[in-house]
Amino acid sequence: RDGKLTADVYGFSGPQQQVSVPRANPVTFIFRNFDSAERRMVAYLGTAAAATPVDGEMADKHGDTNETCTQLIPQGAEQALTITYNKPSIAQDNDKPFTLTVAGLEGQAIEVVVP
Repeated sequence: RDGKLTADVYGFSGPQQQVSVPRANPVTFIFRNFDSAERRMVAYLGTAAAATPVDGEMADKHGDTNETCTQLIPQGAEQALTITYNKPSIAQDNDKPFTLTVAGLEGQAIEVVVP
């Protein structure tokens, strides 16, 4: 809203910059676009691959990060994104936490904490 990324979490009175979600259970995030520009929410899921590839196979086809995102949506629209986090936040590098970002809003992220 107004170019600022925030999370509304049930049980908290104000906008949050961090959310806590359970491990190994599906979690649905609902992205609402209040800005006039079309936007999409991007979930950074870490650097570890889901499967061990043959040597050199991933280097040519994939980047170093695992991400998923919503569709590009216009102002006033909303989109759901369901994710199952199978590893805890502590398994991530300290400088690369799980995050939710919005493409086009540089330098802003909601940290996702998985116990």
